[in-house]
Amino acid sequence: MISAVRRICAAASSEEVTVHAESGATAIGIDADSSLAQQRLRRALVRVGWQVEQGRDHRLTVLGWSRPALAHRIRLLTLACLDLREGYRRTVHTAIELAEQYLHTRPGASELEVVREVCDRVDRQLCWTELLEEVEGLPRRCSDPAIAATMTTVLELEASLALLHAEHVMGARLASEVLWRCIHAPVGPLTSATARIVAWQEAMRLTGKPAAGNPAAGAVCLAASP
Repeated sequence: MISAVRRICAAASSEEVTVHAESGATAIGIDADSSLAQQRLRRALVRVGWQVEQGRDHRLTVLGWSRPALAHRIRLLTLACLDLREGYRRTVHTAIELAEQYLHTRPGASELEVVREVCDRVDRQLCWTELLEEVEGLPRRCSDPAIAATMTTVLELEASLALLHAEHVMGARLASEVLWRCIHAPVGPLTSATARIVAWQEAMRLTGKPAAGNPAAGAVCLAASP
């Protein structure tokens, strides 16, 4: 737990932070350099689901899992999942634009180069990934039945968020692959507009989502984009 607290504190504040186990290792003490750092650290630690007490001299104490803090995390995870579910089209659109931009500056780029560049940039641009990164490798168990039940919901939502994130990256991969292959088709390259349409439709087919209300509307919009 203390290593996780150190990692979260390092990510939350650029100021120097001292993290140490309290007496009996039942709590973790944190000494920040300023009130601003103290508040940033507290928000980050509460978001993970811990009870965090604020003391004098920029001191924080992490006492363990908190049901209200975990309920707050559930609200954040629910919002994150909703945002990713509704943002898949945006990710596909972005992937196609990124692939086109990369090919414009590097027309001789291989399919692997284009796909790697697009997937890396989409992955970095996706929101909410920090919710998963901050708890990576963190054991989460509690003997309190009420807290344990809330924790189960947290873990289920995190699994859903991870799947949605993977879906976005896979959509970006498929869109950039199809676009590159359309432009480099051995029987003759397709026009940019047609390549966009095909890439859009294939990426949308990945999740069974229609392109828009009109099956071709989203693709046509992409084809008309500059």
